[in-house]
Amino acid sequence: MMTPFARLATALTLSLGIVLSPISTAPARANDNTDAWVAALLGLAIVGAIIDDKNDRRRDRDVHRPDRWDRKALPGRCLKRFETRDGTKRFWGARCLERHYARAHRLPARCEVTIKTRNRHGDRVRRDVFKPRCLRREGYTVAGRR
Repeated sequence: MMTPFARLATALTLSLGIVLSPISTAPARANDNTDAWVAALLGLAIVGAIIDDKNDRRRDRDVHRPDRWDRKALPGRCLKRFETRDGTKRFWGARCLERHYARAHRLPARCEVTIKTRNRHGDRVRRDVFKPRCLRREGYTVAGRR
């Protein structure tokens, strides 16, 4: 995302490059300082764009620091329904959480269980899942919900 200053600096740099390209092919003259001024302006524009870009990166890094609530917000796509012997139950899929939640390795082990279910081919399989009620008691929520 570019700020208005960065857009202006980029546009100025490109337009100066296009406008001055025929001048650079002309023979050099001893008394003409125009090239020196243009080079100085171009250098200042480039330095300004670099500084602005560095400030934008620093600002972006500071904005995305998660607070306590965000760290415990689990991705809703991982809350799935599983067919068990006791009927259809909802659990947080462990593999899904490992793929889509950066702090999955920090989830409480006491909330993790292994269930017997069937995969999409009908074969019996064991799945590692997390119990929703247990995670809710530990302060975890679904991302986007409060």
